[in-house]
Parts: sequence; structure tokens; C-alpha cells
Amino acid sequence: MTELEQIRPEFRESFQRFVDNGEADEAFLEYMDADEACQQAIDVALRKQAEEVRAFAEALRAPEAASEPELHEGVFEEVLKEIGSVAVSVGAANETEIEHAFEHYPAELPAIANALDRLGQAAKRVLQRRDHPTEAEA
Repeated sequence: MTELEQIRPEFRESFQRFVDNGEADEAFLEYMDADEACQQAIDVALRKQAEEVRAFAEALRAPEAASEPELHEGVFEEVLKEIGSVAVSVGAANETEIEHAFEHYPAELPAIANALDRLGQAAKRVLQRRDHPTEAEA
């Protein structure tokens, strides 16, 4: 049974929106608070997202990945799509919600922090180049 199948049909769209970007209406929040299957489905879905980020972090740390650009490109393409979705969720969450989410994955925190730091640094470099191209890039 998939996570979505554990959710009552009238709340499936709300569930997907909540997992994708952290947004939820009051009716879904009440349902989520009262329904253990919904809570478990959300936990599974969020663990899958965390696993994708962890796998990405592992791929970044793997020495052989540095010598295989095509592997990086495939990993980056898929994970960056997920990160875009996660970024929307993070943007909608407050600091307490974010910290609470991280508390569920203590073993993965170092890898997640490292991956996010490296991604942030790379994104800043790309933005810098885009906003201030060198003569050769212009």
C-alpha cells in the first residue's frame, strides 16, 4: 500500500500538497492530527525525501563520483528537482518546524548539512557568474 492509499480520498490532494510544499488547510491539519495512518504516511513520505537528500550527499562525498561527471549529472538532475520542491516547503515553514523535522533524522544530519552547504556554495557561485559574467563568458 502506498502512502497515498493510506489517506482518505477526500484528503489525498491535501496530503500531496503538504508533502510537496508544506502547505495545509485547517481541515487537513485536523485530519492529520487525528489519523494515525495519515501520520505514518507523512512520516514515510518525508523519510523518502530525506533519503533522497542523504543519497545525494553520499554521491557528493563518493571519490569515484568526482571522476564520473555523467553520474553526477544524473544524480544532480533528479535531486535538484526534489530540492526545488523541498525549498518551497522550507520557505513555507518556520524555524521550529524545520528543526523539528531534522530531529527525526539525527544520523543523517551531518551528511544533509554537508550536502546543503555544498549546494548553497555552488548555487552562490552560479548566481555570481550569472550576475557578473567575466569577459570570456559575456
